[in-house]
Amino acid sequence: MKEKLTDEELLQHLRLVGERLGRRPVASDMCSAKGTIDVGIYIRQFGSWQKATLLAGFEPRTSKRRSTTTHYTDAELIKILQDFAKKLGHTPKAREMGNGTPSNFAYRMHFGTWLKALEAAGLKQAMRSYTNRKTFSDDDLLDLLRWYAVEYGCNPSISKVNACELMPSAATFVKHFGSWSNALRLAGLEYDRSRTSGWQKYTDGEMLSLLREFADRLSYPPRVIDLMYEEDMPCSSTYINRFGSWDRALKLAGISTVGKPDWAVVIEEHKATRRRRAARALADFAKKIGHIPTSSEANELGLVPCVRTYYRYFGTWEKALAAAGLIGEDE
Repeated sequence: MKEKLTDEELLQHLRLVGERLGRRPVASDMCSAKGTIDVGIYIRQFGSWQKATLLAGFEPRTSKRRSTTTHYTDAELIKILQDFAKKLGHTPKAREMGNGTPSNFAYRMHFGTWLKALEAAGLKQAMRSYTNRKTFSDDDLLDLLRWYAVEYGCNPSISKVNACELMPSAATFVKHFGSWSNALRLAGLEYDRSRTSGWQKYTDGEMLSLLREFADRLSYPPRVIDLMYEEDMPCSSTYINRFGSWDRALKLAGISTVGKPDWAVVIEEHKATRRRRAARALADFAKKIGHIPTSSEANELGLVPCVRTYYRYFGTWEKALAAAGLIGEDE
């Protein structure tokens, strides 16, 4: 079950986007960049994009910039969209708007959604931007699945991936890996029933005690996503099935839900956990094949996570082997 992001989590994400851009984010930034939360979530949760940015601590727009969004009539926006479609030779995608034309956000403000704006202009929805499967390697696709799991705090499903503008269609994964379940398995995201059943032998009290210790270690109330990479803890679904909901599990454990996480610490902890898991996977892989693998050999034999991920986590293959305990630090 996907845990709904809190107001503070959404605002903190918005501040991080602003830091990365070096300016106040605009709605189109949240529609075009990977790793951002859809602008519609902010509008639904805060009532408007303007209110969300103000609550995040950004200065309000100047009147000059505001006028570019609101001074058009519906008829003018439709005419601009139709003319732009003729110029492009295809129905514009949302991310193509804003460079010499009103942004897609202006259309969403006037018509409710981008699709409704296209319908008002008599245009068919553009094809997905990820229709060419040659755009992605197998490693790229597996990394995207892992990114989705971390970003949204749940394993991706076919319907969720198809609804996410930042992801290729589920059909792309099926074409590459034969089936959706196989794609999840290769990405290390296959639902592990043994992890849930193995915790059935623990009493409610023991489960809650583990949760309290975990909260003390984090120094903030644990979230569902925090348990994703904790192999020494029951998974969040185990707590939800045992106690009815995540909030009830926290309440029974005596954990206050008032505290706020230090996001810099959270991100570093998640990175460190992913590196530890990768190192264990590499050690298991070496044991399976009976010798220390080279990077090219690991790539050919389908090491999960992929070799590229090890270079990203550790810098060099030798450092990855050292982290897995396969060679010494100075070798």
